[in-house]
Amino acid sequence: VHQRDARGELELVQIRVGGRADLDVRAANALRKDEVVDARVGERHAGRVGAKGLLFRYDGTQWLDDTPSAYDSTFLCVAGAEGGVVTSGTHELILGPMLEVPENIKPTDGGFMGEDYTISWTVQPGVDPHFSYVQVLVPGMFGPVPEWTMVNDWNVTNILLPDNPSIEGTPGIAPGMKILQILRVYKEGFDINNYSNMDLNQSRWNSWAVDVTTFNKQ
Repeated sequence: VHQRDARGELELVQIRVGGRADLDVRAANALRKDEVVDARVGERHAGRVGAKGLLFRYDGTQWLDDTPSAYDSTFLCVAGAEGGVVTSGTHELILGPMLEVPENIKPTDGGFMGEDYTISWTVQPGVDPHFSYVQVLVPGMFGPVPEWTMVNDWNVTNILLPDNPSIEGTPGIAPGMKILQILRVYKEGFDINNYSNMDLNQSRWNSWAVDVTTFNKQ
């Protein structure tokens, strides 16, 4: 039985199993609020499949969650007899959430950094990141070498580096050609006050936006 919910979206309310009983789907906690794509009902068994690989099976007594692990694609249909269930679905590549790319970066691309030691950028309205990862790198024969690395809270868009040249033995950013890389990172569970190098592993990020420029340190 289908009906429209308060938002006008189609909702599966009841499944009749073998003509013996009506099951109120909304009362079953195991049936999560994901889209139901297909359902099949037999004499004793019922199945439901949907988004994110959801697969629920009714064995005549209770609903069982047979959702396979590590599967996020959408199942489109379900069939089968007592003792087995067959499903088919789609191959999907899930992207996002999409982050805005840093803009109006200072020092400007091809420009100069003087004595202010300031790095800044702006972003268009959109999804907020969890942190930004900023690096000043020195070009090298075997690839850029990090000179400064900064991990910042999600809302930081202006960085004032310490005046290291005035501290003995700390040259700060040495004169010469530099590469500036700014990444805005979306990583669920990140805490700016409690993170490790595992959180900085790019393979663990949900999504990110990056811009790379060059400048000269005078």
